[in-house]
This record gives sequence, structure tokens and C-alpha cells, in this order.
Amino acid sequence: MLQFSGEKDPKVPVAHGRYLDRLGRELGANVTYIEIKNSGHGLKLAGDADGGLSLTQEEFEKICIEHILKWIAR
Repeated sequence: MLQFSGEKDPKVPVAHGRYLDRLGRELGANVTYIEIKNSGHGLKLAGDADGGLSLTQEEFEKICIEHILKWIAR
């Protein structure tokens, strides 16, 4: 499972992402959880952010593609 959570997401609280990450690991799932600093919903800079995002659009896309290719190769 590949999951991204925005640290300051007003629509899907980061606590939900952390919970799913913890639950997946407890169940033995192959989990990759990435929390994006200063991100609101949808890889957008949060209005109250102090600094930039910790992940660029290009880095996000690269991680997604690599994850998909690993999954296909299984």
C-alpha cells in the first residue's frame, strides 16, 4: 500500500493516515507511508504553512511510478 498524507490536510486529518499506516503494519501489510510537511489536501501548500512542501510534484510522481513498477514486477 502506498499512502501519502498532508501534514495540514483539512479534509483528511493526518491522524487518519497515521492510523492506517500503523494498522497496515500491525496486519503485516507492505506499507509505504509518506507524510508531506506543510501540505494541505492534494499536494497543495497549506495556508498556514511555514516554509515549502517537503515533496515536489516530480518527486511525488517518481515515488508513485516506482511503487507501481515494483507492484507489477511481483
